[in-house]
Amino acid sequence: MGEEWGYEFEIKPDGSFHIDDVVDGSYVLTVTWYSAAESGARASVLGIGGLSHRFTMPGDKLESDDEGLDLGELEVQITTVPQDDSVDTE
Repeated sequence: MGEEWGYEFEIKPDGSFHIDDVVDGSYVLTVTWYSAAESGARASVLGIGGLSHRFTMPGDKLESDDEGLDLGELEVQITTVPQDDSVDTE
């Protein structure tokens, strides 16, 4: 089993994201969507969907530093629909 790398990133409202300084190699991008719901005096978090996507970061330099690697369109699979209006599933 190879080394494990972890990268944190934010997903923009248009669904795009950018991760700086990813070393070359094979990866699995795993994203989990959560819904926070308040229940009485405590808050709970519910995993409502996600995706898993395998890709390879090339070892050779991309054409430009700003170009990045386009993973194409990735679709989140909704597994649980929240019982409130806190998450837009459209």
